[in-house]
This record gives sequence, structure tokens and C-alpha cells, in this order.
Amino acid sequence: MHLVKLLMGCFVFILGNLAVAADFPIYQLKAAQNLQDGIWSWKSTMRPHKSTAADHSERGCIKIKDFIKQQTDEMRESIPQECKTQITSDQPNEGRMALQCSGAFSGFKVNYRVQRVSANHLIVEAKMPSNTTLIHEYKREGVCK
Repeated sequence: MHLVKLLMGCFVFILGNLAVAADFPIYQLKAAQNLQDGIWSWKSTMRPHKSTAADHSERGCIKIKDFIKQQTDEMRESIPQECKTQITSDQPNEGRMALQCSGAFSGFKVNYRVQRVSANHLIVEAKMPSNTTLIHEYKREGVCK
């Protein structure tokens, strides 16, 4: 369960930066559909590389439905409503979204790209205002035992 929470937290960070679950349709993108339960590995990197955010990886048994529910609940509880998303492209192998904030977060914008590399392999990129790109790679490695 600790690994699931860690993965969830990291997924929230990259996919849910300042968004509200109801207004953050990442799970509706075609590229994020029909993922299978199993052993998943997760790797995060930042470009350009920053010493304060070292590359990190985890691996564990994940139930996708539970993961998405936990993700959504976490976003509802902790993320301000000043940010809205817009799907700019939604294809089976790639989806793009833009997040734009107002109010206290005015000017904050993140462009997301969700790439479906294969049936159970996703790469998620979040281009931040500071010319920093957060890259998370999720890959299913097999069935849970």
C-alpha cells in the first residue's frame, strides 16, 4: 500500500498540478484508457536535470481502478479550483492538455502530453513555466503474484 500511495502522490504531482479532479480529465484521454492491473514500474526525471529533484523509480502491484479512484479523491481534497484544463488533442496514442490558472495562481500554465507507447506503457510529460519538463514513465511488467 505504501508503494501505491507513493506512486499516487507522484502521479498527482505530474498530472494534477493545481487542478481539480472534476476539471482534470486525464483519465478520459484515449491514450490513458484500458490499462491493465499488474506489476507496474514508474520512473520520474526532470529536464533539465536539477540536483534538488533526482531521478527516482519505484515498482509495485497496482490495481488501476483503485489507483484512479485514490488519485481522484486526492485531487479533490488537496488541489485549488483556480485552475482549469482543456484537452487540445485526443488520439489513441497521444493526448495533450493545457492547464491554465487564475486568481492567486494567475499566469501558471502547464502543457501535458500523454503518450501511449504500447498497450501498458505510458510516458507523461508536463512542461512547466520555468522551461522545466517533468517526465514520468509508467510501464506494466507483468501480473501480480
